[in-house]
Amino acid sequence: MYKTLVLAAVAALAISCARPDPYAAERHRIASANAAQAKTALALHDYARARIAADAAAQADPLDPAMQDLALRVRLTQLAQSPQTAAVHDVQTLEYQAEMLQKRDPAHLTDYLLAQGELELATGDDQAAEKLFAQAEKRPDAGAPALLAMGRLESKRGQHEKALQSFQAALKKDPKSTDALTAVGGEEILANKPDDAAKVLEQAVSHPDATALAHRLYGLALYSQKKVPQAGQELVKAVQMDPKDGLSQHALGDYWLQTGQLARAEAAYQNASKLGAEPEATFGLAQVAARAHQDAKAAQLFAAVAKSSGGSLESAYLAGMEFDRAGQAQAAAQWLNAYVGAAARDPSEAPRVQRARSVLAQLTQPKPAAPAPHP
Repeated sequence: MYKTLVLAAVAALAISCARPDPYAAERHRIASANAAQAKTALALHDYARARIAADAAAQADPLDPAMQDLALRVRLTQLAQSPQTAAVHDVQTLEYQAEMLQKRDPAHLTDYLLAQGELELATGDDQAAEKLFAQAEKRPDAGAPALLAMGRLESKRGQHEKALQSFQAALKKDPKSTDALTAVGGEEILANKPDDAAKVLEQAVSHPDATALAHRLYGLALYSQKKVPQAGQELVKAVQMDPKDGLSQHALGDYWLQTGQLARAEAAYQNASKLGAEPEATFGLAQVAARAHQDAKAAQLFAAVAKSSGGSLESAYLAGMEFDRAGQAQAAAQWLNAYVGAAARDPSEAPRVQRARSVLAQLTQPKPAAPAPHP
């Protein structure tokens, strides 16, 4: 009896497997339509829409390998173009997929090389990333993304002149690239060229796909140009576009601090701290405390920054200058003396040591005696 039931079940399963799927054609039609939308969105660099359409195609026809490969390709292309889209816990899976598709889909090898390079960066292997980016740059179909990837790596290494050259080359290949415009503007700010930075960043923020980073950098460039109200508008917009970006919150805090709005500055720095923008956020809070004449709180916060930075010279110097700005002579002298004592033998610190000594000289000058009253 049991054997008969088993044989009947096997026969029924065989019949059901052999029976044509009445919905297969419809599923394939839906998958094909979504795949076409994904490819169109890819061509327009609309990676978010391409990802949605490609995932829908893969779900509609899960047994079609072409649909599955398209979904993976879109995901890796999005990663290559926008590295911040990679989640840390996805790195190993994405690395495997990139290697697999390099062999199966050589027509899009450049995208996969760039994606792999970004994944190597995410895991801290800069040398492996550099090799992959270099391979991508040599490909005949290499465009702005390959140059942008190499520029980001060079900037990370502190090679800012080389990074700017890479970003400018990317912009030459794709003059409308928001990412290239933003990258060039960022390097121009680091080179203390706010006028040049403002020109390219004004173009970047005018694009419909402008990022919070573009608005933040544009705000910083405008502030350097002393266009204070416009700078504030851009920095506020950056936070509105991406409220979870700690660096944008910190930049807004700096703006409120420099314009004397201490309560707003403190709130922005607290948000930045919660989002991991440290030790910059704590330093900002220390500046707020110093300007509010909360000396004990400021000293405690400055000490925390110095400790977290390994007793960095910069922390001591900036703390001393901030206390001097706030009119706290004793605290300023304490921090600046500590800085000068540690930095005097470092040639790279010579300009700041000279400024610190100049401030100390002014702090230790005896105050002129009050004029004698007239008889």
